[in-house]
Amino acid sequence: MRVILKKDLVNLGKIGEVVQVKPGYARNYLIPRNLASTADSKNVKALGHQKRIVDGIKKKARVESESVAEKLKAVTIKIERRANESGKMFGSITLSDLSSEFVKLGYNFHRRDIEVEAIKEGGEHAIKVRLPGDVFVNVKLLVSLELEKAKPEKKKKVTKATKTSEEEGASESLAAPQEASAAETSEE
Repeated sequence: MRVILKKDLVNLGKIGEVVQVKPGYARNYLIPRNLASTADSKNVKALGHQKRIVDGIKKKARVESESVAEKLKAVTIKIERRANESGKMFGSITLSDLSSEFVKLGYNFHRRDIEVEAIKEGGEHAIKVRLPGDVFVNVKLLVSLELEKAKPEKKKKVTKATKTSEEEGASESLAAPQEASAAETSEE
């Protein structure tokens, strides 16, 4: 199915392009979300007029994105994570973590617009953010690690009231033959 894109889509094409997609993808995703319209004869004729409008939208989006990019260059995101004694971080910093940090700062980026390798250690990292109009900006990320001290293991006291699972299993296996022999004698 041929569709005309109304917005830039990373793996599909640029705004105003006519692209071939599977019918289900167009009906269920692109058209309902107003990301594309069908490329029928009426819409293709209107495409020339729309391209001029789209060029104006692209220029406006690029100018806005460049102003946002200038502001983002000065932004430093700080995230604190727990780490073990040797400084190895528990888990990693995910795209959704970064996206939520941008929201806290007042920037609303989708996690797909953030490009970064897996961050599994502390220190300073660079995050690449894609803005509308193909504007890319690098943002600093500072990951500070909170070291946790190893807790000494407590020894478990064994009392008569608490039995280990091995002792319980042994006592049950001993009780079963006695019960079976008692049942045999009562049947006779």
